[in-house]
Amino acid sequence: MRHIELGRRTAMGAVGLGLGAVLAPQAFAQTQRPTDLTEPMAPGVAGGRVIVIGAGVSGLAAAQRLRSAGMDVLVLEARDRIGGRVFTQTHWQGPAIDLGASWIHGAGPANPIAKLARQMGARLTPTSEERAGVYSGDGGELGAAEQRWLESIRAQIRAAIAQGGRARRDRSLKALVYSALDYDRRAAVEQRMIDYVLNSSY
Repeated sequence: MRHIELGRRTAMGAVGLGLGAVLAPQAFAQTQRPTDLTEPMAPGVAGGRVIVIGAGVSGLAAAQRLRSAGMDVLVLEARDRIGGRVFTQTHWQGPAIDLGASWIHGAGPANPIAKLARQMGARLTPTSEERAGVYSGDGGELGAAEQRWLESIRAQIRAAIAQGGRARRDRSLKALVYSALDYDRRAAVEQRMIDYVLNSSY
């Protein structure tokens, strides 16, 4: 397990937290009342020591707020990187690709992440699932027949999830769908479609 210790004079950026430090207050505001970030911490907490589990956006936001209150914070992260679901892949030539947190959902004026993006001058492009192009592993766009095939897979997955919810059995979504759709017996192209739907919609 990796740990990141934040001393009194070390800012988030100094330990490689970069974007997390910028996003943290706004992301934290999504799960708290709007005035929480300006309210003082409880009396007597300044100067204490706190461990934050997880260096995703929520963990970094919590750590930053605690640091602002004058506490020593230890952030524990099991992965070899920070950011949680916010992950930009740059291990190849060409443009970087966001493997997580690629969209701002509900990017209206009340969304703190959208507000932050606009303040930073980021270009926002509206997207629509109905107008999205879907491509196969060989780089070609799916034709009408393949699109219908994909929609059939989507319907099967929705039905499997609905049925699994009624069964009240504790297991992962992936295990539920793989079992219900007999994943291992399917052709490779169907397996890719199942995985695509699971990774892009759930």
